[in-house]
Amino acid sequence: GTAWTRDKEQGQGQGQAAYESKSEPVPDECATSLDELARIFKVLTTLAQTCPSFLLQLPASAGAVDDRLFDRSVQSAVATLTESDLDSSFSAIQLLLSLAQMVQRGTLDSQILSAVDNVLSRCRRSIVSVSLSGAC
Repeated sequence: GTAWTRDKEQGQGQGQAAYESKSEPVPDECATSLDELARIFKVLTTLAQTCPSFLLQLPASAGAVDDRLFDRSVQSAVATLTESDLDSSFSAIQLLLSLAQMVQRGTLDSQILSAVDNVLSRCRRSIVSVSLSGAC
């Protein structure tokens, strides 16, 4: 659950990374529960099915330019596949399955289809690895 709320890089507000600063990095105090994560995946699945272009444009956090909610949601869904909580794992599978079905159907705008396929392609190896390790 913490992968969802953690920024990729702790910024200082002026473009420099946290390790370049003299101040200590702030620890992540807002861990996400698995129940909340399952609910988020359900909302994201509905959003991906009804308005994928909107989901692709949402930033992961305020002021984020290259860090998109869509990318982070797919990465978090893959990481959640190995969780012991069935509801969060099932919700993550539903999100990944709905995205894969959207690509397979090919009914999306070509730009949206390309963006969804690109994110899934980057995570494909992780999805297969996690699935195989979970089966053993």
